[in-house]
Amino acid sequence: MHGDTLTAAIFFASSGIALAIAAVNQAGWKHRIVIWGLLGSGALFFAIGIAWPWLDAISPALTAAVEGVALNPASWFTLLMFIAAMVIFSRPKNRDALFGTIRTEKDAGTSSAQEQAFRAALQATNGRLDAWAATLTEKIEEKYKTSIEVITDTNVQAEAAFKLKLQSVEEDHAAKFRQISQEMNSFSETIKWLERDAAKLVFFAVDLVTLSVLEDQIAIGSRLEIPLGPDIELDVRNERSVDVMKFIQDVQTAYGNSHRGMQVRNVISNAEHEAEIQLRELPLDQRPAYIDLLDFRRLSIIENCRVRLLAFLKYQEREKSSEIRRQRSDLLERLDARSKS
Repeated sequence: MHGDTLTAAIFFASSGIALAIAAVNQAGWKHRIVIWGLLGSGALFFAIGIAWPWLDAISPALTAAVEGVALNPASWFTLLMFIAAMVIFSRPKNRDALFGTIRTEKDAGTSSAQEQAFRAALQATNGRLDAWAATLTEKIEEKYKTSIEVITDTNVQAEAAFKLKLQSVEEDHAAKFRQISQEMNSFSETIKWLERDAAKLVFFAVDLVTLSVLEDQIAIGSRLEIPLGPDIELDVRNERSVDVMKFIQDVQTAYGNSHRGMQVRNVISNAEHEAEIQLRELPLDQRPAYIDLLDFRRLSIIENCRVRLLAFLKYQEREKSSEIRRQRSDLLERLDARSKS
């Protein structure tokens, strides 16, 4: 039998006893319908209280309603006030009426000794009822205090469990946040490494293209020598000079306004100036008679520009080859470090 069923049974039994006390002490014996109605109701409630452990399974809805009333402190307070009122405000004239009625119905000639004995027995019964009511009141108060303590302990335990769970969730979130932060930092470092690697790869690719262009220009310039000997006709020299001028123009266009383009323009300017000096310093008896002096000057300047420009391109090709070898070694080291990490 669980606590709610026991409480409901006690409530029914207490209600039956309260109705019986009301019938005996308050109604008097002049209104028999009221007296027997209260006694019958009290007996019915007391019987229900005794049999309640077997009756609570009949109707769950009725059981829930009855237990709701029985567990309500207000119901117990009302019942206690009713019992206390019956005990405190019991009137002696009602008991006299009870005794007079009994004498009238059974034996009008009952002796005064028997009446006194009956009165004493009734007073003893009232005393026992008062003691039982006081005991019942104490038990009800104890039960109520126990219920309040259980509810309080349950609330405290639930609050502590909730705080513990909340703390665990907060710790989990903090750990996940730290993990995400570490991963983000690692990802940022990886991005920086990738950016540096990508930049080095771009520079390496640009240098490879530059080297390829230099090699092609060197190959073209090496085939465009202008012959200045007496056995070469002027038309052949002019055609070759046109090719050389186109070669020089193509080299200047390829490098544009870059630092290498500026170096190309300086090389061509210095070559022209050097050719002018060489022609002025050339003795008259060594100047060729088979070609016009102006054509010889023009062709010499163009050829000297080709030779100086070709030497510059070869120097650039060697420098770029060395730089590409260094970049290749650095890229291999980076690749090896990535494979080990």
